[in-house]
Amino acid sequence: MNTELFKVHDIRYSIDATKLRLVRKHFALKQQTFAHLCGWSRQYQQRLENGKVVTVSEATANVLSAVIDDLESAVKSR
Repeated sequence: MNTELFKVHDIRYSIDATKLRLVRKHFALKQQTFAHLCGWSRQYQQRLENGKVVTVSEATANVLSAVIDDLESAVKSR
């Protein structure tokens, strides 16, 4: 196979809307606050949580992971 003909465009990850909503609620954050921490709109957060967005890019998955890790670290340091 001639790999010069092909490019990887984007790796996609499926997201569990219910688990994401539960994680946000675990930290007692409103959608607006959580979305702000992630750097996107409340509307996008809402779409993530209600299952309208079923896959996310690697970059979005990394942002979610980093924000959740930061929140967990903040809770542990209290």
